[in-house]
Order: sequence, then structure tokens, then C-alpha cells
Amino acid sequence: KELEYSNRMIAQYIGVAHGTIDREIKRGMVTKRSKQSNNGKVYCYYKEYYDPYTAQERYEKRRSNCGRTPIYQSSPEIINLLDDLMLGEFDFKDHDKFESLDS
Repeated sequence: KELEYSNRMIAQYIGVAHGTIDREIKRGMVTKRSKQSNNGKVYCYYKEYYDPYTAQERYEKRRSNCGRTPIYQSSPEIINLLDDLMLGEFDFKDHDKFESLDS
């Protein structure tokens, strides 16, 4: 990007889709603020630049939120059942589903 190549040219060069380049650049953009004083006035300047470490961090954070929540995390009944099983307080004879099981 510093050499003013387009996303399509970069993507073609490294062999990925141009949308991948676009998303990566958006994910890694960071705004840096700098101040300058002149005659008692303070001027703020903002500059955007790409930081690969920020891009990776944002990717991993978003990726950790992806996917379906396992049933044992979303259902209080399952959580209670698993607690009872682990504590040895679950009686299989009290439940119709388990009558045919030997152990």
C-alpha cells in the first residue's frame, strides 16, 4: 500500500482474493494522534497506519466469538445434569431414558 499498489494487485501477487486484502487492511488500521504546540495553541494531527499485530489481535478476538455455543454451555438443565453426574447424585432409575441401560 505504501507503494500505492491496489488491493487487487497485491492480492494477485500473493495469490489471495482482493477482499481478503481489504479486510486485513481494515482490521489492522490504527489511528495515531500527535500534538504540536505553536504560540500557545495545541494542534492535533491524526495519522492512520497499518499494524499487523493489531490486525492479528482483532482477528483472534473476533474468531473466539465465532461458532455455535456447545449445548452444555447454553442449557441450565444440561449443566445441572452434568453436575449431578460428576457428584454421583444422579439416579438413572428415576429417568425413563435410562431404564434400558445396564450401567
